[in-house]
Amino acid sequence: MVNYHIISNLDPGYRVDRPHRELMRFFTIGEGPVVLLGVHSEDHAGVFTHHGASTHIHLVGGGGLRSGHVDELTLGPKSVVHLPIP
Repeated sequence: MVNYHIISNLDPGYRVDRPHRELMRFFTIGEGPVVLLGVHSEDHAGVFTHHGASTHIHLVGGGGLRSGHVDELTLGPKSVVHLPIP
């Protein structure tokens, strides 16, 4: 199971000039394969992670028809996680 959000705004010429929270739309994928791509850095909070966070994960699921920013995730017993070798 994965809970995720997107930033949704259909205004022409939109600029990020109001809080993201106002533009967030939330979704859940209960089952099925998803691909996750994450970054981690203790030194880049607010650069490529959210302010105050050291990780940021995106997902692609639903046969490639869904994507977004991961908020919460539960890995199933057949999950495979690939991590880089430090």
